[in-house]
Amino acid sequence: MAVKLFFLWLGLTLGCSAAAQGQSQPEVSTAVERQQLQHQLLQSTDQAQRLSLLVRLSEVFVTQDPALSLSYAQQWLQSSTDRESADYHRLLLQQTTAYMLQGNYQQAYQTSLETERLARRQNDTKQLFNALRRQADNLNRLGQADQALPKALEAMQIAIDANNSVPLQIIRYDLAHIYLNLYAYPQAIQIASDGLSLAMAGDDSNRQANFLHLLAEASRLYQQYQSAEDFARKALALRLSRQEQALTAQYHLSLARSLLPQNKYQEAEQQLQLALSTAQQVGNPIEQADAQQSLAWLDLYFDRTAAANSRYQQIRQLLKADEHQANLRQFSLSHLTALLEFNQHAEAAALYQQLQLNSTDFTEPQSLLEYWTVSAQVAGFHQNYPQAYAAADQVRQLQQHLFDDRIHKQALVIASEQHKALLERELQQASQQNQLAQLSQQHQKNMLLLLSVGACLALALLLSLFYHKSRRNRLLLQKQQEMAQQKIAVKNEFIATLGHEIRTPLQGIDAVLTQLLSETTQADSQQKILLARRSVWSLDNIINNILTSSRLDYGVYQPLEQHVVLPELLSRLHDLLEPLASNKGLKLSYSVASTVPELVVLDENLLTQLLTNLISNAVKYTKQGEIEMRVELLERQASALTLLFKVRDTGVGLTTLQVSQLLRGERLQQQRSLQAGPGLGMLVCQRLLHQLGSALQIHSAPGLGTEVSFELKCQVSDVWPSRQPGVDGQNQALVIEDDELCRISLQQTLTQLGFVVTTASSMQQIQHLPQQLWAWVFLDGQLDDADAQQSIEQLKIQGQVDENSRFVLVSGTAQQNLPPQISAVLMKPWRREQLQTLIVQLAQLPPLGPLYNKDYLQQSLQTLNAEQRQALSTKVRDQLDSLTQQLSQPSPDPKLFHRMIGSLGQLGLIRLSQLCRLTENQLLQQHKLEPLLAHQLQLCLLQSKQAIELLFAPGPQLPPG
Repeated sequence: MAVKLFFLWLGLTLGCSAAAQGQSQPEVSTAVERQQLQHQLLQSTDQAQRLSLLVRLSEVFVTQDPALSLSYAQQWLQSSTDRESADYHRLLLQQTTAYMLQGNYQQAYQTSLETERLARRQNDTKQLFNALRRQADNLNRLGQADQALPKALEAMQIAIDANNSVPLQIIRYDLAHIYLNLYAYPQAIQIASDGLSLAMAGDDSNRQANFLHLLAEASRLYQQYQSAEDFARKALALRLSRQEQALTAQYHLSLARSLLPQNKYQEAEQQLQLALSTAQQVGNPIEQADAQQSLAWLDLYFDRTAAANSRYQQIRQLLKADEHQANLRQFSLSHLTALLEFNQHAEAAALYQQLQLNSTDFTEPQSLLEYWTVSAQVAGFHQNYPQAYAAADQVRQLQQHLFDDRIHKQALVIASEQHKALLERELQQASQQNQLAQLSQQHQKNMLLLLSVGACLALALLLSLFYHKSRRNRLLLQKQQEMAQQKIAVKNEFIATLGHEIRTPLQGIDAVLTQLLSETTQADSQQKILLARRSVWSLDNIINNILTSSRLDYGVYQPLEQHVVLPELLSRLHDLLEPLASNKGLKLSYSVASTVPELVVLDENLLTQLLTNLISNAVKYTKQGEIEMRVELLERQASALTLLFKVRDTGVGLTTLQVSQLLRGERLQQQRSLQAGPGLGMLVCQRLLHQLGSALQIHSAPGLGTEVSFELKCQVSDVWPSRQPGVDGQNQALVIEDDELCRISLQQTLTQLGFVVTTASSMQQIQHLPQQLWAWVFLDGQLDDADAQQSIEQLKIQGQVDENSRFVLVSGTAQQNLPPQISAVLMKPWRREQLQTLIVQLAQLPPLGPLYNKDYLQQSLQTLNAEQRQALSTKVRDQLDSLTQQLSQPSPDPKLFHRMIGSLGQLGLIRLSQLCRLTENQLLQQHKLEPLLAHQLQLCLLQSKQAIELLFAPGPQLPPG
């Protein structure tokens, strides 16, 4: 992509540069005329004439033979010491152009600095304009768009002061390219549109085609594909009418790229074939390879793999020359990406091995990102997971670098626009202060005149009247304030009561709509239900804002401590608000920085309300583009975190004055014109954050969008991250519960987590369950006609559970004697997060065997006498007590668990032996014991002690393991 944009930019910029030079003097266009000038130079003996001919030859050969042009320029510099004349100015301009054509942008930049020095010294604005725009152009090509921007803006100011349409068109073209590299696509489109208007006023079809082409590229990068197609068609028509075959291939390619995202593959293929044919006619290998690459992508899309590979071989043949090796590597990387995109992993791996690409072959961050992405996928295909992980880590670092670079460049544009607005505002304030100073001086003069004429008696009378009146006003104001506070208190109490009364039926409506949605299969009915649910949510959000505002009036907001999975919370918000965004054609996305822990402790309702209000505002005031939510880590000290939440949009933006008004809680004119609700959202957010010691931060500029952010302090959760448990078909769950409400709630939550749920409420229903195997069983501790142990035994008799099944006891009280098959206990009342975390933790442990082997236990004791049995009993109990004591230590000793593996296994305590092996591995790898594994060990120790008591008791009667 970078190679395509570079050659497009180079061709169009050179066209504009030639046009700029053409306005000062006619260009020698024929070989005969150039030969005549060379012959005159050879025949001339006059020094002044030779210097004039050298300048002229440098000009006429600059586009035909840049190296020869530089040679003539060097001869002039060696023959003349004049560094102030107009000829020296002209020579510097030709050197700058020649260096640019050779790709030596650093040298071209240094030459333009000399031009700027002379222009400023001689106060020549025309030459200063040329120097500044060429400096901006070269800096932009060197990847320093942030340094190029002030140069281009200064050049534009010169062009505006001169009021000349030609320089304005040229600098607008350069400035639009700079904004593209700064990711400021709306600004680039605006600048290019202004340049197009000037070109149309001057009836210049060449510049019209250039600006239309630039608008097509900018619109495509801004994902406005229909607009890009319209601009590309108009640009192509103009270029074809001018019969300029050298540039036609670029215009066909631009139109094809705007058609591909719209799935207009047939027409796009036709345009690519035309681009290929035109590039072949003019002998441009880069444009031929570009067209072949896009055609190869279409071949892969239509499953024409052989044709795609053939086109790639043609690309290699076209770019086999040494000067094209960098381009060949870029096209090869693009072909590898296309193969992997269409699941041609074997072909991609073979080609990757053949090419032997290296990260040093690519200098641009975007190309490096593409290289490491391909490397990670190829390594994964070869099952070389260490190499794949290392490549994936490079991808993550580059993505973060590109994201930070884009944010920096966008902030640069915003700062530039804000700086302009600030200057205008300061100028206006200075004018107002001058007016106020004049009024103040006049007022002082009038007062002095009045005081000089007044008498002391009149002054005393006036002071007495003023004192009594002010005292009466103070008393009246105090009484009015007390009455107003009473009214506010009554109003807040009424709002709080009314809000609570309204939310109760709203929750019922939402529950009924949720049930109807799961029962309805017709698409139209589902759409209506979803619309009704969004209306319920909208009303509930308004009520939440009103209630929160009311609570803040009464006192300090007290946040709750809840375990929150940030990616899931953002995903829920995305699913809830995405329809609102998609109805306006907006893209809603979210991301969480890799340094942010997945599970944290904070107030989920507070965070949801804050983000909902900010995203809703962003949707209201954004007409096109995207809205992004992002979470970043600002600071971490042990388990204490400071997180930064951002909501960025590409909407209409705000001026500095509007930002200050919004932060003061004032309703903007935009809200009134859009009828955008009561305007409580931002006010509630500000007041909530103020109570928590934080504040809203707003960065915005008109036309560039807005970024609203805030900080929140929280804690890292000590439970494991929640992930979806249903993998490898282990998603069959049985719920045994006689309480209807608990059974329905558990069934709905497990279904949402990806389980296929079957329910039963009694032993009779258990006996009539369908014949299948359940991987998960959630059972009540005490049914009306059976307890947990009886329910498990009945399921075993029916063959509906096995040794890999996991049993979770759902109980409202603590249990003393748990059945040995129980893996975990879920205490009532439970929340979704607790259930989901428990399931994920159990799913991460491998299936454990039975508690013990009954036959092996009894056979191992048959050869022992009474004394040996007593000694063995004491030793086993001591070992179990040692394990229990180690679990209470902050850093358990892995050696103790290693010693227990063999002895407990030899004794027949199978599950305890397995858990000791898992514990040893976890302590050696992580140097700590996870809470779930510690809980499993404690549970198994308790059950094993009960089994040992029965085993060594007289006449042991052990149940099956």
